[in-house]
Amino acid sequence: MKTLLPVSLLAFGTLTLAGPLAAAVVFDNTTQANLQSSAFRTGLEYGDEIKLAGSDRFVTEFLVGYFGDFSSGSPTGTLRIYVNDGSDAIPGPQVALRPKTLLWESAPFTLAANNQEIVVNPNITVPDTFTWSIQFQGLGNVVGNGAALSVVNPVTIGGVLSNGAIGSFNDFWIKNGSTEDSWALNTLAGGTVPANFYARVTAVPEPSTVALAGVGLVGLIWAWRRPQSR
Repeated sequence: MKTLLPVSLLAFGTLTLAGPLAAAVVFDNTTQANLQSSAFRTGLEYGDEIKLAGSDRFVTEFLVGYFGDFSSGSPTGTLRIYVNDGSDAIPGPQVALRPKTLLWESAPFTLAANNQEIVVNPNITVPDTFTWSIQFQGLGNVVGNGAALSVVNPVTIGGVLSNGAIGSFNDFWIKNGSTEDSWALNTLAGGTVPANFYARVTAVPEPSTVALAGVGLVGLIWAWRRPQSR
């Protein structure tokens, strides 16, 4: 006599095999009420080191906010995601590993004036902590001809950092040269403005995790369907 497969297991199987699992926001710093337009204009690559909440690490959507302060031209921007596996930028007992390994780079996208959002789809697996950056091109990086990442404080969704903060420290990374060691930590307004840039990260479980769950379920169903010995 066959044993009935539990309803909960059947439901899990249906969800696993029928399609992708629901996405989760694992980092969010986009509260409109706290939006500030940063005056930090530069043609150098710069960005934020962030820590994600939850356990989903396959990033399907990445949203970034910026302010375009220009009225002519066709400026562009490029987004990148790095692993922080470089050399230590802080001498002494504290550790701040520089961005090094490039995980992903967007195609250049056209910028627009005023407060804007750009949404990209990296579709990559990231570590719990990583650095994302932007580089603006085709601008003079002065008032009336520049662009800057928007600033929002505080971060609402993110992993807990060593100092108890959520998602992001109050500094940011900027690349002052062409080598990996040219990444340096910087602050906004002498540290009086927390450098938490407008961003939201959406992710799903890693495909390998979902695949393993599916394989295990298929094996269980196969075992259940085998003729039972008397």
